[in-house]
Amino acid sequence: MESRDCKLLHSSTMDDDRISSLPEELLCRILSFLPTKNAVATSVLAKKWKSLWRSLPTLDIDDDNISEDNHARFVESFNAYISSCDHHQPLQKFRLRFSNPYDDFTNVNACMKSSLQLLLQHLQIEHIDIALPFPWIQPTKHIMSPLIFTFTNLVVLKLEAIRFKHFTSVDFPFLKTLHLQDLLFDNRQCLTKVLSGCPVLEDFKEDCIVMDGEVDNDLTEREYFTLPKLVRANVSGQYAFLLKAVKNVQFLHINGIDDRNLHNFKGTNLSVFPLLHNLTHIELSFSCTMCKDWLQALELLKNCPQLQVLVINQIRYSLGNGTRPYVFPMFHNLTHLELVYISYNVNWSQVVELLQHCPMLQVLVINQRSFLMKSLIYLKKQQIGSIHHLFLNAFYHTLKVAI
Repeated sequence: MESRDCKLLHSSTMDDDRISSLPEELLCRILSFLPTKNAVATSVLAKKWKSLWRSLPTLDIDDDNISEDNHARFVESFNAYISSCDHHQPLQKFRLRFSNPYDDFTNVNACMKSSLQLLLQHLQIEHIDIALPFPWIQPTKHIMSPLIFTFTNLVVLKLEAIRFKHFTSVDFPFLKTLHLQDLLFDNRQCLTKVLSGCPVLEDFKEDCIVMDGEVDNDLTEREYFTLPKLVRANVSGQYAFLLKAVKNVQFLHINGIDDRNLHNFKGTNLSVFPLLHNLTHIELSFSCTMCKDWLQALELLKNCPQLQVLVINQIRYSLGNGTRPYVFPMFHNLTHLELVYISYNVNWSQVVELLQHCPMLQVLVINQRSFLMKSLIYLKKQQIGSIHHLFLNAFYHTLKVAI
């Protein structure tokens, strides 16, 4: 009786395996959303699944949870996968990320060599994401081959901890997303060359880009370019010249702003803070130790006439140093204001003055490391316009205050 029930259960289970009955093309599409190691693991599920992983349109490799002692075996598995996969199947997405730091980059370089050989067989690829371990000891170790610029069908390109040398031109006619982190360029012209080769770029992010030699923020007329399709940009305050290129954005995050950056923004020639006529959302992140007078940045925002959301991070000094009065611009369209990580000695009278220049403000979020009750009392006593929601954050707790 038990044997008969087991057979019936087994038969029912096999009949209910509707996933395996799907077309192989659809199964490959489903598996393409998994990390490659998980996709390969499905080969033991059934006979039909045994070789599906060889025809996946994606390759997603991550050395997370791989110790340095086992990294050589990881590289062997990586190379074995590349040699076993179906090279006639078009590759749409390639992702290779190293999460761990290494003293010996032999295995890392071996992976990069295999990766490039694979990618050169799939020049129609649309998505490349490569993150190498940051070489703290030898920051010039990972030099990317200029062949990366031959993949003219790319739509997404993300690169991390790589150095670029000796490339002449860039042509990415379809690229919409470009994220560059911890990169090393020989000079500013290298970065401008990359960006000017992306005419339809919509999402640009750069973080910790280093350039040999001193950076001159004044663009020459020959170097001047814009990204007309750009919607989102995350740029460093160190490179004021980039603001001219991203002036059409709707969302802008400027990070690492310090006193020197603010001087560059107010410079001459083409480094002047541009008119950002489409901008509706801006986030300003200040250097925690090198910005003593961050209110200067608010004066620049007069060039953002459509601004609706303003987020200011790392306010570690009092609002202004008292050496000169501030002329706040009128933020006629601003409805949402966030002040994040305010120092305990903030000048609340200047906060109120800022609020009084935001006649349409509806939401105010204040995040102070040690919010003082007297600050709340002070705010509630002031005339702060049309604010409907006030959120006060301190010690990871949020308090919604009725206005």
